[in-house]
Amino acid sequence: MANREYHVPTLPVAEPSTQEERPPAVPIKKRARPRVHASWYLYTAACWILLALGLILLVQQVVQVSQMPSDFCQDYIAAQRLAQGTPIYLPLNSPANCPQGVGAYDTHPPPSALLVFPLGFLSYPAASLLWGCCLLAAYLASGILLLRALGWFSLRGVALFVIGSIYWQPLMGAEGDQNLWQFLLLLLVIAWVLERRGALAASGYLLGVAWLLKLWPSVLLLGAVTRRRWRQALGAALAIALGTALTLVVLGPETYMSYLGPVRAGEDAWAAYNGNVSLVGVVTRFLAGDGFLLPPVLFGVPLKEAVLLGEAAAGLFALGAAAFVGWCRWQAPNELDELLAEGIFVTITPLIFPLTWFFSFITLLLPFATTILALRQMRRPPRWWFGVVALSLAPLVTPSVCLTLGDWFLQHQSPGAAWFATFAFDLPSIGLFGFACAQGYLLWKGARHAGEPAAKPTNAA
Repeated sequence: MANREYHVPTLPVAEPSTQEERPPAVPIKKRARPRVHASWYLYTAACWILLALGLILLVQQVVQVSQMPSDFCQDYIAAQRLAQGTPIYLPLNSPANCPQGVGAYDTHPPPSALLVFPLGFLSYPAASLLWGCCLLAAYLASGILLLRALGWFSLRGVALFVIGSIYWQPLMGAEGDQNLWQFLLLLLVIAWVLERRGALAASGYLLGVAWLLKLWPSVLLLGAVTRRRWRQALGAALAIALGTALTLVVLGPETYMSYLGPVRAGEDAWAAYNGNVSLVGVVTRFLAGDGFLLPPVLFGVPLKEAVLLGEAAAGLFALGAAAFVGWCRWQAPNELDELLAEGIFVTITPLIFPLTWFFSFITLLLPFATTILALRQMRRPPRWWFGVVALSLAPLVTPSVCLTLGDWFLQHQSPGAAWFATFAFDLPSIGLFGFACAQGYLLWKGARHAGEPAAKPTNAA
């Protein structure tokens, strides 16, 4: 058989070109910058103007107050006496600097003298100015921390907070009085932030420091025990023990004897004053009057007995609130419970402490924040609840109106003037009670519906 040749077909191969063919180039478009409208610049400028205006007005008040008598003078005199080695709880006898007048005492706890001690080496105007700037910085820092917790920290949020603070009478009173309330607010806010982050020991330590400067946070320590925050309670106890030991070493035990003796006894005369918003003040005014223009409503009970009855009522109220919060926590221990419990204890503290003035209302910034955070996590409350909150907050924003109204009733000497004046003076206390009850309703509602499926969070705030 002859050999056959098989030819394999081949595909034509293109001749290599001298220039390599490439796909056509696609032009790359540059990303256009977003156009900023002129309204954005106007909006930002307006926020900066509001912020600058608010800060200028706040600093201006601090400068003006530093040239006048204020509550800071008693701390200043105590710091000077500490530097001279003399007892700090002698009568002030300095009417030129202290509005308390001759014979009055420094009413702040002994550790407060250690805080103000460095300012005793300055002149009173310089010390008052520096002290006022520190208080203002503490208040602004507290506001920034709360704005961050609420997610409102921005130029607009800070500007609105600062400009709104100018129209809040409790802050203006606290700035003019130059008391410890701004420092106390900062300690409470930082302690709350640390508690939310799980640093319970550090949170309790700050609460203990606040207790050393002012016995006012005693109810918060009771709240830590009620909510079984044992590390927080131990941290507070450690701070109180260390601070008390340091004070005893520096000032001596006789300082505490004087503070618990004539100083505390002299405070009973202020219990019935119409600016005292505590339950002690409410009960004392009702039973004994104020000793000046306001007569007793029902009985002419002696002042000392009326104060004791008021303290008993405040103690029972504190125990009842602690029992309620403990029951709700036992029903539903969750984040909602922690938020509302903290706010309730801060709100009722001015009612329980024997002497509480309107300046203490700046600490209500913390319950405002906890209530808003709680509303975001639960069903929307009924409409009447918002009405109760609005009516409760009204006398807390402008408390001086209540004093003016009560004085007006007393001046006209109309039938029932004592009843109407007493009611007007008690409106801020009623507002605190109403706001605490509104938070208690949310806490009770959360405990009652603990086993039900969670509803869609509301944006109530």
